Amino acid sequence: MKLKMPSFLLSLLLAAALFGQGGDGLKIDQWLVLGPVEIMTDGAALPAGTEAAMEYDFLDPVHLRPEAGAMVHWSALKQLAWRRSDNSRFNGTANRQAVYLAVFLESQRWLQADLVIDSAFPVKGYLDGNALAASGKSGFPLSLAAGKHLLLLKGVLPPQENAASTAAPQKDKALPFQATIRNKPAFAGEAVAVSLTAERRCSMEDVLNTVNINEVFMAPDGRHVAVALSQLSRGDKSSRRWIEILKTEDGGRVFTSQGLGEVGDFQWLGDSRRFSFSRGENDLTDLCLYDLGDHSCRTILAGEKNLSGCWWASDGSFLVYASQEEIDKDKAYRHIKNIDDRSASLVRRQALTLFVAASGARQPLASFADNFSQVRISPANRTLLLAAYSEDPRVRPYHKNTLVLLSLADSRREKILADPWIGDFAWSSDGRKLLLLGGPSAFSGLGSTLPAGVVPNDFDVQAYVFDLKTKKAEALSRAFAPVIDSAFWHPNGAIYMKVTDGDYERLYRCAPAEKRFVRLETACDAVESVSWSRAGKAAFSGSGLGSPQKLYVLNLGSGAAKILKDYNREAFVGVRFGKSENWSFKMKGGKTIGGFICYPPDFDPARLYPCIVNFYGGTTPIGRNFGGRYPKDWYAANGYIVCVLQPSGAIGFGQEFSSAHVNDWGEITSEEIIRGVEELLRTHSFIDNRRVGAIGASYGGFMTQYLAAKTDLFAGLISHAGISALSSYWGVGDWGYEYSGVASANSFPWNRKDIYVGHSPLFMAERIHKPLLLLHGENDNNVPPGESYQMFAALKLLNQEVALVTFPGQQHFILTPAQRIRWLQTIMAWFDRWLKGQGEWWKELYPE
Repeated sequence: MKLKMPSFLLSLLLAAALFGQGGDGLKIDQWLVLGPVEIMTDGAALPAGTEAAMEYDFLDPVHLRPEAGAMVHWSALKQLAWRRSDNSRFNGTANRQAVYLAVFLESQRWLQADLVIDSAFPVKGYLDGNALAASGKSGFPLSLAAGKHLLLLKGVLPPQENAASTAAPQKDKALPFQATIRNKPAFAGEAVAVSLTAERRCSMEDVLNTVNINEVFMAPDGRHVAVALSQLSRGDKSSRRWIEILKTEDGGRVFTSQGLGEVGDFQWLGDSRRFSFSRGENDLTDLCLYDLGDHSCRTILAGEKNLSGCWWASDGSFLVYASQEEIDKDKAYRHIKNIDDRSASLVRRQALTLFVAASGARQPLASFADNFSQVRISPANRTLLLAAYSEDPRVRPYHKNTLVLLSLADSRREKILADPWIGDFAWSSDGRKLLLLGGPSAFSGLGSTLPAGVVPNDFDVQAYVFDLKTKKAEALSRAFAPVIDSAFWHPNGAIYMKVTDGDYERLYRCAPAEKRFVRLETACDAVESVSWSRAGKAAFSGSGLGSPQKLYVLNLGSGAAKILKDYNREAFVGVRFGKSENWSFKMKGGKTIGGFICYPPDFDPARLYPCIVNFYGGTTPIGRNFGGRYPKDWYAANGYIVCVLQPSGAIGFGQEFSSAHVNDWGEITSEEIIRGVEELLRTHSFIDNRRVGAIGASYGGFMTQYLAAKTDLFAGLISHAGISALSSYWGVGDWGYEYSGVASANSFPWNRKDIYVGHSPLFMAERIHKPLLLLHGENDNNVPPGESYQMFAALKLLNQEVALVTFPGQQHFILTPAQRIRWLQTIMAWFDRWLKGQGEWWKELYPE
């Protein structure tokens, strides 16, 4: 039988031969070199002395991308090329010179080593753009997470004596240099691969530092698309945000907001030439109008206090804007009149004003007492559809949307609908009907396909057509399994929809008369933001497993999509992803549960791998998007098989499937996850059944804790923002009672102790015997941090292996860059500790 050699082991052997690894460490004999180049010339205003030159940033190490042959602008008149070199001696001249040396270091695990430098000239080190702290006079300590890292050294060659008359290199004055990597004793048996190319597995930086497409806005005529972008660069404390406008024909850029400050609330006007945006400071906002024709920009509303939204008439003749009510922030107490009043983020009532940009005239439309928060202007610009979202403790889910028509001709109001299950709305192109989105329970259960007495999952959003003349609704998507995320009623009569279709996010076209749905080809697994023109095009952003986000344009006539711009193409050149595949299993009763598996880039079926099982278990499936808060591609790049399971209760698989979420709270879902893991291990012999971990967040964090109390299948578990006691989440979380209005329909702590006590992980903490990591934002007002605090206290008292890491100032998601990095590192270090037996990284992050 022929034995296979893992590809990474082969690369290590080649690296050892090429770079001279021996008992004294790994000698680096080949480098990418930039320079040497003179930095001190007569009359130049440059630092005096070698030490000052060492501290001066001639090049930004964060943004250097060494590659053989790549050019770097050194000065206005000089470019330098990176070159390969195996020469470890550098010739001096009469002037000081700078030299940059770069190699790539790759490790299969987190480890520590020393970079030992033997050099006749001073050297400063950087790892992945971050300055290394020198250890003594001859080296730098290195901490290498699994993956590939850029090691960059900056050296300053001092001027050579007796060479003052010439600037030519003095061969007899060559300055020796040698660098050696020596692992710390605890990692003596681990290998570090050294190379001169950036080809690599997906890294944490690849996930964090991509250009993100946050939203797209298609011009009504389809000729341009505005793209809201953000990026977190290495070393940034916050993301840069900007908007650019591209031609949909060829992707050419015609506008960027860079230089205008941070802007928001982008909206096209109906002429497709002008657009508005807001910018402001504190509670004061300017609304600006920009004209692409002459590139003029003017402020039409200046210093508007508490501006919270605006809506334009299609002909640009007027707009309606909303302003939030002023609140007394210095009040010594709060009188809680309604349940919503206890919220950490205070609900502020809104007033509406009509504004005519041409003249500056304005008219009040609705007061704070009306509290209309959404406006849809009719196609003829003569009627406003207004929505007021209000608390209603008398009926599930304890809030309702009231829809009102306001005539601009005579200010007459007509209430047309008050339904707790309607969440979004739009006009038909002829203004005679409305397209409404809401749960199956809307219109007294009109959208439900379930038998009488079975409560639907009302997060399973359906589409309805509402006739304004007859005041009757028609269920449009009742027989359509995917969930409607958003919809647009096109002037051609078709309704275009973005949907959750299982664990895919897709686009469909619906013919409303026939209730016929046709899937549009999008060339990606996860459509994220989409915008439809009134002509024949749409634009959307999309990504997938192993496929970072891109911007697409869709031809509505042919149904064909093309990439308009790939913002991250250069950044991902040379990044290797593992394969992914769909996977499903059957429960004993015959029900099919789906999911997918992501593999490491160098997957070898002859090896045994640890496995991370990821689930939500709540009401939405885990998508196939690239990156995100739980980056499956990065987990796999760290040597894990990643299995995502979509148990019962998730939307997008049909109403019968999603209805299992109601009043279940872990019972059905946990059995399916356990069965799924057992089937995964039975059918995938390369997964080590002793090294399976679990991770979930929010409801998924609840599921993690619930599973920890129910099975010992998992060697290590992570719960982020998980619920440990259903009654405290129900009463304290800002969204707790409202979410429970769907998930715990008609069930309360006083009438269903079997759920609120019997299904709360806190009340079964004595059954938890495997290591559990609890993560939480300290300002989380969705699932308050007390949910993790009380589980931590219980497991400490029970003398079980538990860790709790909290993040000050963070809410349900950990978003501040430095904290998000620590959060991701914490997750990987915990899994490395309990699934790989590599606890050193965890101990470095969190010493005893």
